[in-house]
Amino acid sequence: MTNDNFSILLDCLRIVENPNIEQQAKDKAIKNLICKMIDMNMAYGNITKQDLKHLVDISNTAKELYEVASVYFASHDIRL
Repeated sequence: MTNDNFSILLDCLRIVENPNIEQQAKDKAIKNLICKMIDMNMAYGNITKQDLKHLVDISNTAKELYEVASVYFASHDIRL
């Protein structure tokens, strides 16, 4: 994991653990951080990055995001 990704992961943990932030605000902030990690990933092609960010946007829960992303990774060439 690169330092940038590790920093984003730490930011996510701080957001999740902060009791002063409403859940809706947490979800939005975490989605934005996940999209940053997707953009920084050199292994993903542009189409994959666009698709993954769309999946992040439409997912309502972390479990739902995990499920749709798992199906996506199993059925697509992520280098595109």
